[in-house]
Parts: sequence; structure tokens; C-alpha cells
Amino acid sequence: MPRTRISLSLPLIGFILIMLLAGIVLVGTALSPFICFPIVCSSSSVDTTSRPTLAVTLPTQTTPAQVSQNPTPTLARSSERTSVPTPVKPVNNEWVKITANTVFIGSSREDIDNSALRMCEDYLLENDKIVTSCDSAQFEDELLNDEVKKPESEYAYYADHFQFVSDFYINKYEVTNYQYAQCLNAGACSAPNMAGDNPRHFYFSDQRFYNLPVVYVSIQQAREYCRYAGGRLPRSEEWEKAAAFNLANPSTKNLFPWGNNFQRNLSNWRLPGQSFALETDTEIQGNLAKDVGSTPSDINALGVMDMAGNVAEWVESSHASGWVELRGSSWNMPTYLGRTANRLIRPNLTNYFDIGFRCVKDKP
Repeated sequence: MPRTRISLSLPLIGFILIMLLAGIVLVGTALSPFICFPIVCSSSSVDTTSRPTLAVTLPTQTTPAQVSQNPTPTLARSSERTSVPTPVKPVNNEWVKITANTVFIGSSREDIDNSALRMCEDYLLENDKIVTSCDSAQFEDELLNDEVKKPESEYAYYADHFQFVSDFYINKYEVTNYQYAQCLNAGACSAPNMAGDNPRHFYFSDQRFYNLPVVYVSIQQAREYCRYAGGRLPRSEEWEKAAAFNLANPSTKNLFPWGNNFQRNLSNWRLPGQSFALETDTEIQGNLAKDVGSTPSDINALGVMDMAGNVAEWVESSHASGWVELRGSSWNMPTYLGRTANRLIRPNLTNYFDIGFRCVKDKP
């Protein structure tokens, strides 16, 4: 059978090609929610109007009960961050009145043997890697001059356990990053030490950590902030009186801010056997500081919080030049340093990742 030859004119071929292309475009448009052809979809066709934008506004102050716990820090350096951290609501620091009276300051030998040494020995029982010995001599700065067996020439020991302390007002919470930043922005304070590889250096510049106690500040920087806030640093005996205040009998004292019973979980401190953090760490090690006021059991009879732990605190003292005093324990220090009578006296101490402060003032 002879084959039939079909011949198409050029205009007819052109018409068919145009119809085929039109069909492809229509099909691609209909299916575009599900598939995307390179010809149909392009960056110019993407709707950007529904994308959320990042905006940071200065938050209002609140109370610790309204503040969520700070997240586990996984921070990059400021220069490496690619998004704006979500700020938290800053805590409003209150002033609490401590009324004048004569109060017992320091410890007796019996207090040291029955409290400090027993708490220290808990660390030996747990084979703690940091606390490897316990000696009553390390607590002798709580005794009177004539009771000290191994005096340190630089220490100012007590001449009398009973001391009259006038009225004063003390911060309910440790000074926070947010509060210190306000002083910095006002030109009344210098910045905390933010040089180093330890990630805790970067807490101050991260809005997620507004309510952590400010650290990496020297005692002089703490004084500057307290002046800005209308007060001063507490004297050693003022701090102890506030921490140990016994509402039922103000002339006596409590061994801990909450009373005389010791329980491991009542404050934010380093428990026996827990890991220990070092300034040379380049990743977060050990325990963590907490938002101020977020450990409800660490509270004195008048509502002052975090005096047993969280961060150790600068106080004014009369030791030899270059020697400074800290009060309270910290998230990286042992429990026995959280006793209200404990004094931590050190030379040439400038700033550290677990040292903060609170202020006092003489009038409301």
C-alpha cells in the first residue's frame, strides 16, 4: 500500500507551537501551590508581606513571680549572633527596711564546730574534687580577736560579737544586668569585664539575661552603681544582720536566712560532688546562676532574697589595704559559705563570674 504523505505549512506549525506553550503555562499556574517550574516561579513571585519582622522594645519592670526561668545558655559571641534575642521583663528591685538594734555578729566556736565543719565534711564524704580538707582555722575570721588561734595580720577580726547597727534599707534582690545597664547608659557606671572566652562574659549584653545578677564587676564598680542608685555598698555587719534577721527575736540571729535548719536544696549553691566551673572554661561548665528571686526558699524573715547563694556579694570592710570581703555563697561555691556569719576575705580580687552585689541606703 502506498504511504500517504502529510505536509504541514509553516503557519500551521507556528500556531500549534503557540498553543502548546500556552497550555504549559496554564497548567503550571494551576499547580503552582504544589509544584514550581523554573519558568513560572521566581524570587519576584514570593510573597514577603506575611513574614514577621524582629523588633525589640524596652520592656516594663515586673516581679520575679512573672518572670520565666532563664534558659540554658548556648550563647555565641555578640559578633557571631544572627538574630535578636528575645528580652525578658526586668525585675523591679525594692528596698527593705532593717530596723536598728544590737545584734550578735560572727560565730562562736560551737557554731563553727556544729555547723560550718559538719557542712564542709559533707564534701569529703562525697569525695569532692575541690573541697579536699576541712579545718576550723578557715572559719576563724568569724571569731573575736582573742579567740583566734591562727590570726591573719591582714584581717580585721571582731572586737565584740554584740554590735549596734542603725536603721538601713537593703535591696530585696541582687543588682541585675538590666539595672546595671541603666547606670551604664546614664554614664554613671563603667561596663563589666566582657573580655575573655568564657561564655558567661556575654550574659550582660544578651537581653534574655536581664534578670541574672550582674557579675564581672569590681568592688569599685559596685560602689559606683550604688551611688547612682542613691545608696552605697553594705558594711559587713549590715549585710550579716539583714541575712540573719530573726523576726521573732531581732536580738538573736539565724544560721541561714530562712532559719537554723540546713537543707541542701534551699539555695543556689554548689552541692557536694557537683562539677566546678573555671574562668578558663570556653563552654558552660558546672552550675548556673538564676534569675534574682527565683529561689523562693532562699529568703529572710523580711523578704530579702538570695543571700545564701546565687552569687557572692561585695561588702565594705576594714581589712588591710588590697584585701576585700565577700558575703554569701554562689552557684559555684560550697554550701557552708552560705551561712549568714561566713566571711570570705581575699587579696587583690577584682571581678569574677560569680561575684555580684546589692546596695543599702540610710533613708527611704
